[in-house]
Amino acid sequence: MTPEVPYGNRHPDYYSEWGNLTIQVMETYFKISDIKFWTHSQFFKIVAKENGTTVKDFEDEKAQRPTNAEARMWKLKDVEVNDFERLLWILYPPDHGKCRAKTSKDWEAILKLADRWKFRDVCNLAIQKLASFPLQPIKKIEIMHRHHIRKEWVFDALVTLVEQDRFPAIEDTTTLGLEMTTQLARAREEARGLLLPWNRIRLGSLKDVICREFGLTGGLEEPASGWLAP
Repeated sequence: MTPEVPYGNRHPDYYSEWGNLTIQVMETYFKISDIKFWTHSQFFKIVAKENGTTVKDFEDEKAQRPTNAEARMWKLKDVEVNDFERLLWILYPPDHGKCRAKTSKDWEAILKLADRWKFRDVCNLAIQKLASFPLQPIKKIEIMHRHHIRKEWVFDALVTLVEQDRFPAIEDTTTLGLEMTTQLARAREEARGLLLPWNRIRLGSLKDVICREFGLTGGLEEPASGWLAP
């Protein structure tokens, strides 16, 4: 039998007796409906198809726990309570008509878990929201690399890096990667050429230079399929 969860360990917003899935994150327990995990997550769809809805042994995402007729219990590994709560803000909004995620830190945490568990729609929402924050160029590119986002999403960051006086520091080029660092060096050289009047017709605008050197071919507006790379 699944042991009774102490009241002090139950999440105040996400522990409902109507839930059919109990999730332990560190010392906090969540009890929710499992429907959105099966319908919105490519990760959990695969698990459900392979093992039914009991999902006992899927790699390292959970530890096997006793189950009973009332509910299944999972123990998630390498997950922070606050981060998991943020993801649930989107899947199961506690305040109807309002979104509790307000900061870039909130949306980064949501994106991290949504990407890990393949909630594609949530990923695209988080990426869209993060675009509205004034992220540092290197930070934005780091997010792009980590979550396999289309390079068009960081166009504004690339403009800043091309226009700024100094080339990024060595530790920043590690984040950029060799290919993007090389592309940046070429784009900066071409951008300097734009200052010469007779080069403007040949080189085009700064936008043309950046799109050409960084291989941005997908358009700078959000694609219908979202910002995630195919």
